Amino acid sequence: MLPIELTYFTVACESNKIKIDWQTASENNNHHFEIERSENAIDFTTIISVPTQNGNSNQTQNYLVYDNEPKNTKLYYRLKQIDKSGEIEYTSIVSVEFKDNTYVSLYPNPAFNKLNINSSESYIN
Repeated sequence: MLPIELTYFTVACESNKIKIDWQTASENNNHHFEIERSENAIDFTTIISVPTQNGNSNQTQNYLVYDNEPKNTKLYYRLKQIDKSGEIEYTSIVSVEFKDNTYVSLYPNPAFNKLNINSSESYIN
């Protein structure tokens, strides 16, 4: 029996970070997951380790994490599943094009006694 039955694995841009979520329909002897990221879909680095919610379950398990430090380029992600005996399985690779949405606006222009500064950084959690 496979260690997990994966329902989905998705990545998406959300503000200035990448939302990574997945769901399992069942888990058998599961220990933890690792999120791996790459800029070329060949060389992957682990960026997040996520403990399993149950380890053994026949019920749906939902997982959600964020890559809070994405690079300003096309990024590739895969989910690495590690079971309690050390066996490893990988999902298919998924990609997302990350564009930095940071902006700064200064007004009025020209400024005399007062300068207003508005930045998208103030909305980042």
